[in-house]
Amino acid sequence: MKSLYILILLLYLPFQIQAQKTNSNPLIENVKQTFTEFQTSVLKGDKEWPNKYVDANSIQYFDHILQLIHQADSAQLMEEKYATILTVLYTRYLIPNEKISTIKNSYDLIYYLNTSVIKINLENTVIKDIKLDKKTAIVFTSITEEKEFMPYYFSLQNDGWKVNLIIDNENFEQSFAREEVMNSYGGTKEKIIESIVHERNWDNSDKNIWQPIP
Repeated sequence: MKSLYILILLLYLPFQIQAQKTNSNPLIENVKQTFTEFQTSVLKGDKEWPNKYVDANSIQYFDHILQLIHQADSAQLMEEKYATILTVLYTRYLIPNEKISTIKNSYDLIYYLNTSVIKINLENTVIKDIKLDKKTAIVFTSITEEKEFMPYYFSLQNDGWKVNLIIDNENFEQSFAREEVMNSYGGTKEKIIESIVHERNWDNSDKNIWQPIP
């Protein structure tokens, strides 16, 4: 009787495995494949990764950033949101003026501004989980053997899943809107920005990051 049970189990097991494969969510598999391709592209130093894998909202945002870098003075910058102001100032600080002058589109800007940080985060990274919600997805990753998770956000576009680089901007804005945060930095938007710039030593250079770069 026992041998008959084992025989039935062995006959049933392949069908069970096949059923599990058939029932897997194809959208999750698509997200997983896109993340893997994105990871490989960045780690190989492919300069086309922003063009291939960044979503439309992020591209539009960095188009605006690039325009501000070239045109906005300090007064114009202060009309923007915190994340936008700091991104412009950081870019002016980080990238040499002669290099900025050669950047003509948001894809190049994204590459020069984000590749080094993203590359570090993607090295030795494995997918731990994927959460899917209609047209958005979160890929939770961690460095091998580590328990902490690093999330990557994706949105479904007409040409497939794309990574969203600006998902945290709204949370960033809300954090500075809190009264205790405002007061700790001096109470005004200008003082908050000036304090952050000083803390990060962006003002410790020969460059005037408050002025536009032609």
